[in-house]
Amino acid sequence: MIRPGMLLQGRYRIICQIGGGGFGKVFEVDDGGTPKVLKVLSLERFYNPTIKQKAIALFQREAELLGRFKHPGIPRVELNGYFTWSDGNGEPLHCLVMEKIPGSNLQQWLQDRGNQPLTTEQAHAWLIQLIEILNELHQHQYLHRDIKLSNIMLKPDGQLVLIDFGAVREITNSYLEKQQGKHTGTVLVSPGFTPPEQAEGHAVPQSDFFALGRTFVSLLTGKSPLDFPRSSETGELIWRDQATHVSLELANLIDRLIAPFSGQRPQNCQEILNYLKGNQQIEPLSQGGADTLPPGTDFGVNTLGLNSFLKNTVSLVFKSDKKNVDRQKKTQDKLSKKRRFQFWMAGLLLFG
Repeated sequence: MIRPGMLLQGRYRIICQIGGGGFGKVFEVDDGGTPKVLKVLSLERFYNPTIKQKAIALFQREAELLGRFKHPGIPRVELNGYFTWSDGNGEPLHCLVMEKIPGSNLQQWLQDRGNQPLTTEQAHAWLIQLIEILNELHQHQYLHRDIKLSNIMLKPDGQLVLIDFGAVREITNSYLEKQQGKHTGTVLVSPGFTPPEQAEGHAVPQSDFFALGRTFVSLLTGKSPLDFPRSSETGELIWRDQATHVSLELANLIDRLIAPFSGQRPQNCQEILNYLKGNQQIEPLSQGGADTLPPGTDFGVNTLGLNSFLKNTVSLVFKSDKKNVDRQKKTQDKLSKKRRFQFWMAGLLLFG
């Protein structure tokens, strides 16, 4: 067990634990006077060998990926920052040392300001920062797959940093699995932020746009995306009436990013940047060919379950509004315990 005061690899002095969950912990460490972060994957609670190996693979992939990038919006990993450590009792611990990002994540930042909504001007500037970070990822053929408030850090100098890359997946693998109609990767679900196609295992670049758009719905309203209803005809999130201060142009872009169908969203990061920098126009979603749902389609799915609602189209939506619990109970009961467990375990594979 790692404890404050311990020295790992002859250089990393454990200062204190600063985060973590059931399957891992995060520590602040001192490396010759420089504060850094140590992520530790604990394996003793993984009883299924297959899931255990998957967790290790995800952790190693995060280490390998972060070692490739030199971008101010992506955490830097130490050379040889990935290692295993054992005190002689139990399985070795998998460790990853990376730079310590000063500041707070946007979830904490929003709470600290009493959930006061972001201004249009600040949202515009932050969107440019985050799309440029995503562009770096996507150009290297990677998807983040877990963008949300708690996975974005705000540094004192105003720089945003995208964190928690354990969910990253190569675009090529996701595309090939989608074309072959199969899924062998890990399904990662963050209710309110995960797009429909990703929840069924077929993430695409536009999946990151959806999660980013939902993140800005929270920032611009001070509320969770789960607090808003959806159109029964198009499936679009109805949020604008809670953000009347937002410019029409920005609201149109957000609606494009969070469109129910991935094909309705921008095709790439450059398209979004062109719009944000005034070099390209974007049509409102309601005028851009949004599909209409078949009569009787029910969008209501709460966070306990997932429900396909369109034939031949991936479309999952989450809902946590307590007023809808009774109406959704029948849908929940149809979901097998096995499937619920699979989604639950998948969500716990990462501890960021």
